[in-house]
Amino acid sequence: MDLVNRFISDRRGATVIAFGLSVVPLLGLAGAAVDYGRATSVKAELQRAADATAIHLATMSLQGRQQDAQEVFAGLLLQTGVDVPEFTATASLVGTHRVRVDASAAIPMTLASFLVPQVDVGVTATAAANQRTTPFEIERANLSVEAADYNELRIYCFHEDRRERLGVIHSESGLREDGFLKIADNTNEGVAAAPETISVECGPGESLSYHLINIRNARTSAAARRTNARWDHYTDTTMRGGVAQYNTEYRDLIETIRCRTAEECDPDHPDSIVPGNAQRNRTPARNTEVCNPGEYMYFGWEDRPPYIGQWTDQDYDDIRVVMRCGGEELGPMNVVLVD
Repeated sequence: MDLVNRFISDRRGATVIAFGLSVVPLLGLAGAAVDYGRATSVKAELQRAADATAIHLATMSLQGRQQDAQEVFAGLLLQTGVDVPEFTATASLVGTHRVRVDASAAIPMTLASFLVPQVDVGVTATAAANQRTTPFEIERANLSVEAADYNELRIYCFHEDRRERLGVIHSESGLREDGFLKIADNTNEGVAAAPETISVECGPGESLSYHLINIRNARTSAAARRTNARWDHYTDTTMRGGVAQYNTEYRDLIETIRCRTAEECDPDHPDSIVPGNAQRNRTPARNTEVCNPGEYMYFGWEDRPPYIGQWTDQDYDDIRVVMRCGGEELGPMNVVLVD
């Protein structure tokens, strides 16, 4: 009992014990500081790899190609020399050739591992790519009121590889339409409207396409347009050898004629090469040549095309427009980080 009391009352080792106990948290704090510095450094390298991945994928998007984000990110991260055993990278298209990359990694702790085994970090990068092209210009609406049906014409961009219908890009602002853009109708008001030039573009891998809305016996009645039978015709245009292919569901829906000058596409001009109104029961002309930037393309639609099994006059003048051709690249690609 006396031995125990003497041990309890002896203070000579208290300082050593207190120091030993204080060393543990001090070492933990020091280790945490070192590991935090390492985690910060690794995060910076992850950000660089994410930035480079976003730029690479945005460039691929502009070229109409795709590549796996994880594969690209892994290769770029390897170039930094940083050893990160576990990481993930995903990419998403958040606009016209605008790519967002999200990457995350688990960074194992070393000196402070007994306090925090690992730290999870995440980074984000967004890059946008663009390349200006000569615009397509809808020169004027040259509409016929001979039809009894209501006809409305819209334009859009069709991406063949993705089988996707997209809004056109306005040349002046560079902004893409949320949906299809109406360019003409054959109401009295539509025909009387002053001619207007609309300049639009499509992105790489996309082709300017047309959507014809036909509502039977409704040209002069807004009420009938809400109730009468409706037909939707899409061209889903693709390019073959520089020549537009209009992939409509029904044959002989569109007449296409290439004009070297605007006068050749004007039915009222002496130099016109396009048919006049009410030339019925004929086979439509089909352009098979490249429409070079600066030349013109005439489009005439038959709103009740053959092969549907209903009456048709096959005059191809129910709604007509003229387009100035474009699509030629104007300079190098521009790819920038935007976030």
